[in-house]
Amino acid sequence: MLNKTIFALTSLLLVANNVIAGTIITPPTNQIPEPSIIALLGLGGAAYAFIAWKNKK
Repeated sequence: MLNKTIFALTSLLLVANNVIAGTIITPPTNQIPEPSIIALLGLGGAAYAFIAWKNKK
């Protein structure tokens, strides 16, 4: 149980770090905001991993 909690918290921290980094390095609006896309992909991946983990129980 403790390992699953640590995994969930680590995933959440990695996603938060990715989103913060993505918003800091976002280029001007006339360019393609690649860091924001990467942050959204990271968020989606973490959500998928969390749902898979919850359904595994």
